[in-house]
Amino acid sequence: MKLALNTHKLLADRTWEEIIDVCRGCGAAGIEFSIGYGHKHGVELDTPPEELARIREKIAAAGLEVASIASFCRFDMESQEEFQRNLDTAKRGIDLAVTMGSPIFRFVANGLPDFMSRPDFVVRISKVMRELAEYGESKGVLALLNMHGTFQHRCDVSRAAQLADHPYSGLVYNCDPSDLVGGSAEVTLERVMPYVRHVHLHELTGGYPYAEMFRYMRKAGYNGWFSVVVDDPSPEAERLLGYYCALCRAWWDSAL
Repeated sequence: MKLALNTHKLLADRTWEEIIDVCRGCGAAGIEFSIGYGHKHGVELDTPPEELARIREKIAAAGLEVASIASFCRFDMESQEEFQRNLDTAKRGIDLAVTMGSPIFRFVANGLPDFMSRPDFVVRISKVMRELAEYGESKGVLALLNMHGTFQHRCDVSRAAQLADHPYSGLVYNCDPSDLVGGSAEVTLERVMPYVRHVHLHELTGGYPYAEMFRYMRKAGYNGWFSVVVDDPSPEAERLLGYYCALCRAWWDSAL
């Protein structure tokens, strides 16, 4: 099981050195850097390359990996200028992933807009997925759409991934209670699993059936990263993340 810590919210006020210490303390193997929020870790699009190289070197020396670069580049806006700006920023994010040695760059569609029909928006997102995947392929980085906001329904995201039809494209599964049908995530997982390349774990006591999900993932042969994404800050980050990691490993091991 490959566990990474996502820096959003819980570790936003930690330096990259402190994040390394937290990961080693709770046994996580990787770091997923959330960028674009001005977080204290300092891994950003405008960080000098020599500083990024130093951070990457220290992460590797600690026996850790950069699992993903997670952006909030979104594509649900009406303005074509803003749309293009997000597309250009996403490509810079892929370049950052290359610099940091990350195999994954993450973006979002975000919300179903009111200026475009649902089928047309699915096509729009599929074209974004395809363009970013083509850019990522030349650099060895997967460009993955996160199932996020109101654009996360299994039919929408799987159709967009199907239309994108590129080996460097795929989905980040988000473990959201809205995925459930009759209390089970199996219907959603069956639909999206052919495209899932990364998984975000959220609140472990929020009603989502994690034990079922881990059993499904093991049976499907999933061998990618699981990122622990804690949605609310806590003064006891190390303790909380330690519990998360231990519980996730217990669920994974019991899924044999």
